[in-house]
Amino acid sequence: FNLNVKAPYFLTQGLLPALTRSKGNVINISSYFAHRMLPNRATTVYSATKGALNSFTKALAFEVGHLGVRVNAIAPGSISTPQFNRNLQALTAEKQAAFQTMVKEIYPLQHIGTAKDIAQAAVFLASENASWITGTILAVDGGFFSNLTEKIINTDNVTHGVNVEVGKEQVAVDLNIVVEYQKNV
Repeated sequence: FNLNVKAPYFLTQGLLPALTRSKGNVINISSYFAHRMLPNRATTVYSATKGALNSFTKALAFEVGHLGVRVNAIAPGSISTPQFNRNLQALTAEKQAAFQTMVKEIYPLQHIGTAKDIAQAAVFLASENASWITGTILAVDGGFFSNLTEKIINTDNVTHGVNVEVGKEQVAVDLNIVVEYQKNV
C-alpha cells in the first residue's frame, strides 16, 4: 500500500506546483493485476493497490487537467527484468516450458516485453504526440489484456436476456441469473 498508493499520491502532491508551472506529466506504473488475475497467484492486496492507483490516475487527471497537467498510467504485462529472469531460472525445466507455452497462448504477440517497451510508452505519454491523452491506463502488454473474451457455455435457461458482442462473438447474457461461463484464458 505504501509503495503503490501512498508514494505516488505524496510524490504528486509535492511536485504539483512544479508540474503546474511546467505543464508537466504524471506517469504512474500500474499493472494488469488491477483488472485480471492469473490462476494460482495470490494477488489480492497487490491488485487492490494497483486498482487504487488506476482510480487515482483517472481522478487526478480530471482534477488537474485545467492546470495543463496530464496524468496517465502504464499497465505493463510480464517484463523481462533481471529479477523476472532470476525467478524464471529458479523454476524447474518443466515449469519453464509450461511458462513459455502459457506466454504463447495468452499473449497475442507470443512473447513477454522488455524494459525498453515500457520506457518507449512513457516517452510517448510525456511527449507532445500524446497532448490529448490524459486519464488513460495504457496497457503495454503484448495484447494480454485484450484477451478477455468471455463465452457463455450454457444458455438453455436464459429467459430474460440480451445478446451482446464480446470481441467478435455474440454472447447471450441473462439479466436475472448468473449463467455458466468460461473465461477464454
